[in-house]
Amino acid sequence: METATQHSDADYLTKKYLRTRKIPSTACPGCGLGQGHKVLLQAIYELNYEIIQFENEINKEIIESFIDVVTKELDAKRSSSLYSVTNELKEYKETVGRIENFPQELVEKLHQVINGEPIETIIYELDDIRKKYIMS
Repeated sequence: METATQHSDADYLTKKYLRTRKIPSTACPGCGLGQGHKVLLQAIYELNYEIIQFENEINKEIIESFIDVVTKELDAKRSSSLYSVTNELKEYKETVGRIENFPQELVEKLHQVINGEPIETIIYELDDIRKKYIMS
């Protein structure tokens, strides 16, 4: 995410959030309205940045939960000679399938395992899944 301080152009936020045809404004040079605009724009930008950070954290936790469930499922398979898909995996698939931001591709992978695909097919892809869905 870029910040206003990363730009040599002091009017970065103004250009990003205001209509440039209104600049320069009708405010007089000494009234401070321009400075007020810049402070407001910086606050809006920082709030937006915090929201994006929060969304990234939530997405990371969701994907980590997927990885945990898949790993537990592999452990369950290894610990039994008569393996069948656990109820935990089935319930997890149903739950995350209702989450709007959960990647449908991953729901489909869970569905395939429930329908007989080996859990190892997901295990082999966990590093790629991490890279694809977890923002650093």
